[in-house]
Amino acid sequence: MALPILDDHQLTVRSVARDEIVYLSSDPERARRPVTPARLADARLVLSEATWGERDYTRQQLTRAVQTAHRTLRPHIEVENVETALEIAARGHADTIAARGVVHRLAGQLPRRLHSAPLRPRLYDHFAIVHRRNTTLSRATRTLIDLATTRLRQATARGRQADP
Repeated sequence: MALPILDDHQLTVRSVARDEIVYLSSDPERARRPVTPARLADARLVLSEATWGERDYTRQQLTRAVQTAHRTLRPHIEVENVETALEIAARGHADTIAARGVVHRLAGQLPRRLHSAPLRPRLYDHFAIVHRRNTTLSRATRTLIDLATTRLRQATARGRQADP
């Protein structure tokens, strides 16, 4: 589960990974230096998670960052999934943001290379394993949690090691 979640004190939340959110463009010039909130506000952006909109935590982080520059985040295009946003960006129609691990995983499927730049200040997606407090998990569930945790940590580690 992506954090944060509303912890009603009935849940056990174990943080397992974080992944840096980066700015992505098919134009290497736009990714030459870190992207400030003001530059983010001026960018022609395609953002994913259209259904979630402002309820999406990553978008909330972006909105707050842009507001520190007394600006407004206004995406040019909104799509449902990050894969579509990355493809639109790779085709040069708009720039986007995504977690490094996701970009690394999908890089070979994109029509052109995307260049990345960190956001300033840096932003992260945080991931956790969540289950009901005081619940005994079955061996199968614990195994599934271990597999998911390993996969999340590997994906975020690969994203840190390679520029998209």
